[in-house]
Order: sequence, then structure tokens, then C-alpha cells
Amino acid sequence: MLHFSFKRSFTVIGFSLLLVLFLSVAAPVLASGTVLDCDNDTAFSSVLAGGGLVTFNCGNANLAATIALSSTKTISADTVIDGGGKITLDGGHARRLFEVSNGVTFTLKNIVLANGYGPSTDGGTIYNAGHLILDNTTIQDAGNSNFYGAAIATVGAVDVTNSAFLHNNAGSGGAIYGIGGSAILTITTSEFRENSVSSTNPDSKRGGAIYIANGARLNLSQSTLDSNTGAYGSGIANDNGWLTLSNVTLSNNESSSTGNGGGIYNLGSADLTDVTFFQNSIRYGDGGGMYNKGTATLSRATFTQNSSSYGGGIANDHGTLTVTDSMFSQNSANVAGGGGIASEYGTLTLTNSTLTSNFATGDAGGVENGKGTATLTNVTISGNYASSGGGMWNLYGGVATLNNVTFFGNHGSGLAGGIGNTNDADTHLYLTNVIFADSAQGDNCVFQKAPETSDHNLSTDASCNFGAGRDSVTIKLGPLETNGGLTLTHRLLPGSLAIDHGVFVNTILTDQRAVTRPRGAAFDVGAVEFVPCNGTPTKALLLSPPKNAHVNTQTVLLDWAGPDCVKKVSLVVRQDSKKGAIVFSKKKIKPTQVTTPALAANHKYFWQVTACVKTNCAVSKWGKFQVP
Repeated sequence: MLHFSFKRSFTVIGFSLLLVLFLSVAAPVLASGTVLDCDNDTAFSSVLAGGGLVTFNCGNANLAATIALSSTKTISADTVIDGGGKITLDGGHARRLFEVSNGVTFTLKNIVLANGYGPSTDGGTIYNAGHLILDNTTIQDAGNSNFYGAAIATVGAVDVTNSAFLHNNAGSGGAIYGIGGSAILTITTSEFRENSVSSTNPDSKRGGAIYIANGARLNLSQSTLDSNTGAYGSGIANDNGWLTLSNVTLSNNESSSTGNGGGIYNLGSADLTDVTFFQNSIRYGDGGGMYNKGTATLSRATFTQNSSSYGGGIANDHGTLTVTDSMFSQNSANVAGGGGIASEYGTLTLTNSTLTSNFATGDAGGVENGKGTATLTNVTISGNYASSGGGMWNLYGGVATLNNVTFFGNHGSGLAGGIGNTNDADTHLYLTNVIFADSAQGDNCVFQKAPETSDHNLSTDASCNFGAGRDSVTIKLGPLETNGGLTLTHRLLPGSLAIDHGVFVNTILTDQRAVTRPRGAAFDVGAVEFVPCNGTPTKALLLSPPKNAHVNTQTVLLDWAGPDCVKKVSLVVRQDSKKGAIVFSKKKIKPTQVTTPALAANHKYFWQVTACVKTNCAVSKWGKFQVP
């Protein structure tokens, strides 16, 4: 027994010693420390040298400090620098701040990096070959002359959260430049503002905020790019890389010189969901919101007040562009065509989307298609302006297929308020279940070459030559408004000739609002399917203001959807409770939205919509909002 116990004890002790020895070799403990002297970077360099966690206490835990770096710091061991929200590291416009070695993870938290400079190399503030992590970090006022990435140049992974890139300038990639398949950038809840590019080579001025190339990947979400400038992609340039954007706003990005892509310049693959393009511009070039010469898929995108010479919202040049559930409004092509979308030598697929109030000096206020293919399904083209083809123009060599599209109130000061089709052997137009209604200026149709297919279409004038009972007819349409779905539409009013007068298309399962279309003879013409009543109508769906919202005006737009079968509805607004005093009411409302008179501040309001067909009525749920 004694011999067994001794042997067992020796075994345990020996194993423990071996384990300690192994750990000491396999996982060395990194140094860490607190910087106590912030007058220069001597103490910072000393603490930083061993890696680990670096914090700061510059004589007073609450004291903000700027440390002027006298040299570039090479990060060769895993390191975390936490500035505690008080520290700025300054390169003095004389040097890069950090170089991150391959295989190393470098984390910056709660800190500001300022005035980095790389006069003859990429990466004005940070060059990253490892794994760079930024959390609540600001990089600002960096410069990089004719080189790339004033804030960051990376060939490795970069993860960014809750951070800002402000006033940085480089030859390309004003803030960030990523190149190569290992450069995977994941950025969320961050801001890029007033970054710029200023290369002496005009063809290299790419990516006012971000430039990725040669297989690099950018995953950007819940972020804003505002007031950045660059010739090719004033916001983002993608040169044979991969873009994935979600819940991103690109606004006021611009170029005053020649270039393409006020918001995004895409020569690679782009997948955009819930992305807003607002007031981006290219003065002498294509694609005020976006220029695509790659493959781009957009879902629930919004393009508003973007401008360029050609393709105010999007210019699709030899690219493949797929757009679903999206809105294009008030975009402008100030020299040529395509106020909303211009597609040339490309493939355009546009589904469940609306183009309204777009403008082109040349052809096509809404959509221009030239020498490429365009397929439009469940699309509304309303109130657009151009010299010819106010709604759409199918140019030389264009092949356009339109199924269940609604044209309404478009303007053509020269030819064609609604649609134009050029006389050319290679130009082809196919129309099925299309409405052309009430062009405000110009004929609904100018067919220099007749459509190859014209099936169950309707026109309010005689210009389309659809035949008896389909030309010069009255089509009852509601105003452009929210009728359910994700985009504005013109719903069919009760008794409209478009109801049940279409032809069944087995590939179209729903209308623009995602309402199911019938599987047979009761197919409707246009983008919106009429939903009939079976006895009592369905309840109106209250859309805006959202329930319990705090509105910022005393006059409030009340917006609801449906039901289609009701000719008129009534509305009531009560103060403070569902049984409170009635402060606004209206009967016999035709549209599905109403603006209230000025409501008293500091009150809650409850509102309800009643829809009736004869004596059968449906009352909506209560809506609730507050006027502060």
C-alpha cells in the first residue's frame, strides 16, 4: 500500500510539472499595464512592447489626453489598447500609427486615432496584415497622398463596431482600403463622414469612404456614409470584390469631376438589402446613386434625389442588375436618359417596384433600356418626366418584356408620355397586362416599331393601337399611395375596367403588394390585383404613424391600407383615450391617407378607420400616437 501510494503521488506530481512546463511554452502570458505618463509616447511604447492589455491613467482617471507618437508602432503580439474614452493617439501628419503583423490580433477600444500619414505607402493610420478589431474607435484627419486607405489599409480581417471615420483623405479608399481574398471587412453601427480621395491619377480616385479590390469582402450593416467624395464610388468602390450591405444609408456623397457612382461603384458582386441612397451625385458621369458593371442584387432599396449625367438613380453598364421591392423617386439624369434607371448593354430585372417623379433631360424619365434586356414585372411607373418616353424608352437593340406594369401620369415633352419603342431590327418589345393611363404630357405610347407581343393591355388614349375596348377607355385608379406592400402603388378602384380583364400568367403568383393573384380567368391588368369583398370587407390596416409613436409635427399624416373593394371610408381621431373627445373626423374618404389639422401638443391621440360596403362595415384596430 505504501509503495502504491508513493507511485501514485509521484505520477501526479510529475504530470503537474509537465503540464506547467507545457503551458509555459505553448501559451506565454503576455505583459500588460497602464500608461501613467501621457506627455510623450515613451511610457506608452514601453507598456505596448509586450502586448496584452494597455490602459491609461494620465495622473487623473478622468483626464483626457493626447499622446503624440514619435514613431510607428509594430504590433507583433496579441494586443488590446483601451483608451477609456479619454485618449487620442496623434501621428502629427508625419507617420503611420500602427503596423499589425501577420497572425496577430490587434484590438482598439474607446480611443481616437488622429493625423496619421503615409506619404509613400498604403495605410496612413494602420496597415493590417493580421486581425484588426475596432470598438468605439474614431479614426480622423488622416492623409495618404496618392496611396490607398488613409485610415486603414488591410490584407487581413477587420471587424469594426460603433466606430467613426471622419475627414480622412487618400489617393483611393479615403478611409479604408481592402485588397485580396483574406481582406474580410465586417463593419456595423459605424459612420463614414467627409472622407475623400485626391489622387493625381483621375482613374484611381476610387472609394471616397471605402475601396475593396481583388476578392476582398465588405459586410456593412446598420451604418451611414455621408458627404464623402470620390470620382468612382464617392461612397464605396468595389473592384472585383464582394459587397454585402444591410440597413445602410448613403447620403450626400458626391463628385464634382468626371466619374461614375455617386453612392456605389460596383465592378464586382453586390448584395444590398434595406439600403437608402439619398442625394448622392456625379456631376459628369453615370449613376447618381449607383453605377453597376458587375452583378448587383437589390432588395427593399430606396433611391431619392440622386443625380448624374446618365442614370440618375442607377446606371447599369454591361452589368446584371436585379431589383425587387424598391422605390425610385425624384432622381435626375441631367444630360442624357434614365432618370430612375438607365440600363445599357446590360440585363435588368425589375420586380415589385415603383418609379415616380424622376426626371431625364434626354430619354426615359423612369427606365431606359438600350442594347440590353429588361424584364419588368409588377412595376408602377408614375409621374416621371423626360423629353421623350416620360415613363420608359426602349432604345436601339433593346429587348424589353413588361408584365403587369402600370404607367400613370407620366410626361413626355417631345415624344411619348408613357412609353416609346425605337424602330430598329434588333429592338423588341413584349407587353402583357400593361396599363397606360392619363399621360400628363404626350401620348401614352409612341411605337416607332410595334410590339412583338401585345396581350390584354389597356390605354386611356388611342395612341397604343391595342384595339377596340382596350384603347381610349376609362380606367379607375386610385392615387399613388400606400396600399399595402413595401412600395407606393395605384390600386384599382371598384368598377375599374382592369379588374378581371387580364390574361393569366402562370409565373406571376402575387401582385406588387405581395397580394396573391388568382390562378385563372380573374387575372387583373396592371401592377395591383383587386381584392373583392365577400360580404363584410376586411379591416383597414393602420400603417402610419406606428403605434405609440411620438410625432414631431402637430399636423399628422394618417395612413392605412385597403380594403380595395370599399369605395369610401370614414375616420375618427379622439384625444387622450378611445372614448375621449373627437378632435377630428372625416367621412367619404377615397384615398387611404388623410392629414389632420393642427392637434394640441402634449396629448395622446387614438384613431380608427371604418370601411363599409353598403351596410356591411369593418372597423379597424385603434391606432395611437402622441404629439409632444
